[in-house]
Amino acid sequence: MKKLIFLPLIFALLLSVASAINISVQEVPMTDVIIKEVEESAIFDLTIENLGPADSFQIYSFVGVDIKPSEKFRIGAGESQTIRIQATPSESIRKNYRDWFLFEYRIAGMDPGTYKDKLKIKLIPLEEALDIGEVIVFPDKDEAVITVINNEDKQMDNLILRFDSDFFEYSEAFSLSPFQSRNITVQISKNIQSLSAGEYELNTEVEYKGASAEVESRINYLEHGGILTTRDSEGFIVVKTELTKENVGNVPSVAEIKESKNIVSRLFTTFTTIPTSVERKGFFVEYSWQEELQPGESLAVTMRTNYTFPFILLILIIIAIAWVRIKTQTDLVLKKRVQFVRTKGGEFALRIRLKAKARKNLQDVKIIDHIPGTTKLHAKTMFPPATSVDEKTRRIHWNLPSMRKGEERTFSYVIYSNISIVGSFELPLAHASYKSEDKQKFVSSNQTSFAAEGN
Repeated sequence: MKKLIFLPLIFALLLSVASAINISVQEVPMTDVIIKEVEESAIFDLTIENLGPADSFQIYSFVGVDIKPSEKFRIGAGESQTIRIQATPSESIRKNYRDWFLFEYRIAGMDPGTYKDKLKIKLIPLEEALDIGEVIVFPDKDEAVITVINNEDKQMDNLILRFDSDFFEYSEAFSLSPFQSRNITVQISKNIQSLSAGEYELNTEVEYKGASAEVESRINYLEHGGILTTRDSEGFIVVKTELTKENVGNVPSVAEIKESKNIVSRLFTTFTTIPTSVERKGFFVEYSWQEELQPGESLAVTMRTNYTFPFILLILIIIAIAWVRIKTQTDLVLKKRVQFVRTKGGEFALRIRLKAKARKNLQDVKIIDHIPGTTKLHAKTMFPPATSVDEKTRRIHWNLPSMRKGEERTFSYVIYSNISIVGSFELPLAHASYKSEDKQKFVSSNQTSFAAEGN
């Protein structure tokens, strides 16, 4: 029995020894960057040294990466061979991963056992593979230079770039080596006489192996004299804006920065530099900074608008309104409506409806309405029947043991008068008392009236 117990242990040990083949592998990435939107392959050189007997080997992967060549190759004992493989990730991997993706590959021989190791592929969206540099347009020149930068260690052949802006439209096809920058000179082909100096958008459509992407960059249209204008803003509650004008020309030039604020926001705005002039125009205040700049000099103004106080004030107002609404909201809503009723005898008659709606679970609900002094109650029209009618005080009582949250009850009756009534006929308020959370509370209905016309 003891020998039988040791047999599984010996078998497991033999399996572990046979789980790896006797080879050494050196990996050299040739092209390990892949555009996510394109079905293409990463290329690696695997130098395999066979440290065991001559054997035939095969390279493969189980993780959604197709490896070619898939055919077997033979390496003699003690020999080395370099195999160039193409690793093509599946569409699912390209869709769900980005940046570096690590995957396992295996090398198997004829004998049992495999060699396992990992390779990595960089998955990059097409829009991030290229950068379009900031373009500067001089007012006295009819061309501009666009700089296209390859951000990756990847050869990109047959690129098609289409540029569109307020200054020009242009397209060109070319290739970029890994990390290469290329300058493209384009003609200013649009009428820019009405354009003012400042920043404009440059939209670039990039097409590569059937995939396309949009890349946005900036065009800076200089003022006369070579003044470069930049404006950067950040923040929401505290808005920080940096305004800069730089003399990139070769002669001294006067630079001017203008900024306007309304009469409210100006109260919360500070500047790092005192304005040269401040002028009020209606609901706006215009600030101006002016300075003569030598070539290479710049005029910079940082402006901070702090909306913390008005934002906090707004929040407090909202909280106060909500608190008042909650406090003034009753647990029982009592609404009173009136409707004219035509009678056979021609008497003046009105149908009164009371609607009670509970917003909470209520107990001992008592609803009281008053009959106007010039009218009489038509008892047979009362629904549901009143708990009691006090003829001396002219009050109608309905008593309810309880009402559930959301429950609605309607009470109606008809009053009439043999006296002709002309003008506005005001009805008294209805009232209700109830208990909510063991507290006695009271509520009144809305005011109602009826515009009567004489017969």
